[in-house]
Amino acid sequence: MKKAVIGGVVAAGIAAGAIGLAAPAQSASNAKTIPLTVKNFKFGAKTNNVLKAKVGDSLKFTWVQGQHNVVGITHPSGTTKANSGAPKTGRAPFTVKLTKKGKYIFICTPHQALGMKVTVTVS
Repeated sequence: MKKAVIGGVVAAGIAAGAIGLAAPAQSASNAKTIPLTVKNFKFGAKTNNVLKAKVGDSLKFTWVQGQHNVVGITHPSGTTKANSGAPKTGRAPFTVKLTKKGKYIFICTPHQALGMKVTVTVS
């Protein structure tokens, strides 16, 4: 599958929004990819998930079950929110690169009230 970097977001066969323009503070070799399954009204292992990451790390959202999307509702100043598009069942993984320190919050728009949210604090 062909991947492209679109304004700091790696897109795999989908249109994606940007997540920032600042250069990562850590080298690419130290950067981690944090996997987050998208299923059962959860991003990762639990509802209202809370994570810590470092500048340069990436979040990789992988659809496993259900009709979902990923929308950034909070992001550091100077970055642009991420948006995987309309909710749908099954799609290519959506990867978001965390390019600036601060708090990022991502939700699934139709399932936010059920706790389908992940908060990431980037240092």
